[in-house]
Parts: sequence; C-alpha cells; structure tokens
Amino acid sequence: MNRIMVVDDEAIQRRVLAKMIRQFLPECEVVEAGNGKTALDIARTASFDVVITDIKMPIMDGFDFIEQMNKLSAATKIIFLSSYRYFEYAQRAIRLGAFDYVLKPVKEESIGVLLDKVRDSIEKEHRISLEAELE
Repeated sequence: MNRIMVVDDEAIQRRVLAKMIRQFLPECEVVEAGNGKTALDIARTASFDVVITDIKMPIMDGFDFIEQMNKLSAATKIIFLSSYRYFEYAQRAIRLGAFDYVLKPVKEESIGVLLDKVRDSIEKEHRISLEAELE
C-alpha cells in the first residue's frame, strides 16, 4: 500500500487515526480530509489504495463521497467508520463495495489488524492480476 486517505470531520479523531496508520505503515503516505467534498477533490488529483471514511459529515457525507469515489477508482479499498450501529448503514456500505465497516472509537490493535487484512487483500489481487497477465 502506498497511499491512504482518512476522511472525518472530527479533526482530533482524524489525526489520531492518521497517526496510528503512520505508526503501522511508516512507508505509506497518509492524506487527511475533513469532509467528503474535500476528499473527492483530493481523489480527483491522486489515487489511493485505501480510503477510510466517516459516514456522518457536513457538506458531503461518507456515502455520497464513496458513490462518487467509486466512479473514479473501483480498485480503492473502502473502510467505513461510524459511531452508529444502524443495520441500514452497514447494508448501504456493503452495497457501495465496502471492504469493512468499523465502529468508533477505533482501537490501535484493531487498526493494526485491519491494515494487515487490507494489505493482504491488495497483495492477493495484485498477484492474481500478474498471474493472469502471464497466461
């Protein structure tokens, strides 16, 4: 993984999560955005391996952002963060192709496990793609 975007309107939570990611993946560039619109503007100029986004945000929420993001890059792994345990949110996240749905507050250990899981998935997809090219 080379580039991860963290999208959350709560600046402290966003910065803490970005810091945890940098500790687990120091080789990775971590970009932050405070809402979906800002994140979409950033995504139009750079590609991301992973986007971790809150759902409830001003200007553009996480669902609307990801609907637009999917048009830019279907390969980006999407992880939704939420303080809400609403089943409807999880369903919508799945329909949008979410890699995972994580409840806040996020613990450091669970971020490490999640990052390992998403990295393994990306590497597996890359291997399959390379094998298909060689055939």
